[in-house]
Amino acid sequence: MKRPRRSPRRRPAPPLDPVTREIIRGALRAAQTHMEAVIERTAMSPFIREKNDYFAGINGGHAGRPGRCVVNPGRPDERVLAPMSDGNLLRRGDVLRLSTSGGGGWGHPFDRPPERVRRDVLGGVVSVDAARADYGVVLDEGGTIDAAATAARRARPRGPVRMFHRGGYFGPPVEPGPPAEAGR
Repeated sequence: MKRPRRSPRRRPAPPLDPVTREIIRGALRAAQTHMEAVIERTAMSPFIREKNDYFAGINGGHAGRPGRCVVNPGRPDERVLAPMSDGNLLRRGDVLRLSTSGGGGWGHPFDRPPERVRRDVLGGVVSVDAARADYGVVLDEGGTIDAAATAARRARPRGPVRMFHRGGYFGPPVEPGPPAEAGR
């Protein structure tokens, strides 16, 4: 019997330095300015099947967040587009935020090493609030891990953990503990 081939292990991308971040921000602003100048009015149909269009977590990992489309996020005229809806009008000056669904996790988020969560926060991949709520890692204003608060948060009972998570756990039980692989 042949064993399945393993895909090569990817290393996490290093955090971006401030200069690179500013170049990316400048490019995004230039693209937005160009789009605002060209687009007078358009219609679009978001291809997000439903509010539950996301990937399951495995081995105690949590499911990814569902995708969504928001027009003019954070503005008084903000509106969330319904999944698979047609004829959504966008006008000059409108901003469309398309958030695709996230992948499910492997292993309980509280088992992820705090330093890796910290790097994700500094790299802009995870917010400080998500680090606390989802991973149980508490960071101070400077991005330093509060070890005592993190240990206390992670010591809380997790409840029953099962093999799969998609809107809640299901499947066979999984024993919580440290990650099986050091490279996660």
